[in-house]
Amino acid sequence: MRSLRAALGAILICGLTMAGPAFALPFIGKKQPPAAPKTPTAPTPAKPAQTPAPAAPGAALDVKGFRSATFGMTPAQVKAAAASDFGAAAKVAEGSNAADGTQFVLVSVEHLDPGPGTAQVGYVFGATSKTLTAVNVVWSTVAEPTEQQRTAMVQAGQQLAAYFQQGPAPAKTGGLATFGTNGLVLYSAVDKKDSGVEVMVDGVEYQRTGGDKPLASPPPKGPATLRVSYTQNVDKPDIKAIKPGSF
Repeated sequence: MRSLRAALGAILICGLTMAGPAFALPFIGKKQPPAAPKTPTAPTPAKPAQTPAPAAPGAALDVKGFRSATFGMTPAQVKAAAASDFGAAAKVAEGSNAADGTQFVLVSVEHLDPGPGTAQVGYVFGATSKTLTAVNVVWSTVAEPTEQQRTAMVQAGQQLAAYFQQGPAPAKTGGLATFGTNGLVLYSAVDKKDSGVEVMVDGVEYQRTGGDKPLASPPPKGPATLRVSYTQNVDKPDIKAIKPGSF
């Protein structure tokens, strides 16, 4: 997340509508016959993951990492934190990215709410600091998912966007935006330290209904993915790069 993206108008996504700060997603597919009246029942308490408690008045966003893993930890400390968060049975892999000089620890999780199916949590360690500088939580469908599977990914993204919107106030925030051919940024924000969080969904079909020029994506191909990214420094990532004027 190098910068906050510009907001768009109302967008139709795989039979869902996203518009305004509340990210409402009513079903707009084929009309269904009216449901029979139901006998009133006592309300069921909402799950905390779906309806988070409002932030304390005046609370400010402070992005420190993901769960027990906080920015500045060493790979050994992060692996211990991941074992505490997901259990010792979670699959762990390690590797490096020669292009940007970073290293990573990748943890596979059988199920991680609110996303559907398995998830992968990637912990990235800076090229210079060798400590945790970013975390990417990714859910992905099969190679050729059904429309229902794509929609489930969008719904999980909407839950996450609502979760962050109801949390502490960020220093800066971005609106709904597109990227690539079938990608949408559902939420993006940074705190006063320039640490950021971003929620993105890819592999979905959408159509913008507001604005001067209608915008429609092509039908998606390949898997649908949902990603939540936490970054220690949005504008100055700790990666290997050619210094200005040195070439």
